[in-house]
Amino acid sequence: MSRPGDRQLHFNLHLDPAGHHIAAWRRTGHDLSRYDDIAYDIELVRLAERGRLDSIFIADAPLLLPNTRYRVPLLEPITLLSAYAAATSRIGLIATIVVGLSIAVFPSFARLARSRTLQHADAEYVLAARGLGARRTTILLRELLPVVAPPVSAYAGVIAAVLVLAEAALSFLGLGVVAPIPSWAT
Repeated sequence: MSRPGDRQLHFNLHLDPAGHHIAAWRRTGHDLSRYDDIAYDIELVRLAERGRLDSIFIADAPLLLPNTRYRVPLLEPITLLSAYAAATSRIGLIATIVVGLSIAVFPSFARLARSRTLQHADAEYVLAARGLGARRTTILLRELLPVVAPPVSAYAGVIAAVLVLAEAALSFLGLGVVAPIPSWAT
C-alpha cells in the first residue's frame, strides 16, 4: 500500500503563468486591472438591467451547453401539451393544442425580438429620442417596433407552417383533434 504523500498529481503542470495576483485567471494576456475601470462596471449594470426576464423567457438549457451531442429542448411540444391537457380539460382540446404549441414556440420569438432590440438599443436615433425626453413606451413604439416587427413577422410565417405540421403529428398520434372537427392539417 502506498502512503497518501507518495504520489501526487500535478494538475497545474501545463498551465501558463498567471501572475502574482491571487485572483488572476490562468489565461495568457489576461489583464486583471481592466476590471478596475468604471467602464466595466457600467457595462455590468447595463447587462443586469437588460437581463431582468432572461432567466424566464430567454434562457434555454440546450443553448447553455452547445457542445453536447444530444440536446433535448426545454419546452418539448408533445410533453408540454400532454401535461397541459391534463391540467386544462375544461377549456377544450383545440384551445389546449393552440395554447400548448404557442407556449412551446414563444421563447424563440422572445429571443429574436430581444436580439433585434439590443442591436438597435444604442443606435443614434434611440439615443436622440432619449435625449429629447421621450418615455420608454414612446421609444419602444416609435423607434424600436418598426425595426423589430419585420423579422418577427417573417419568422411567424415560418413558425405557422411548423405549427401546422406539429398539429398534424399530434393528430396522427391520437393526441389531436378528432375526425368530425376540422383542423389545420386536414
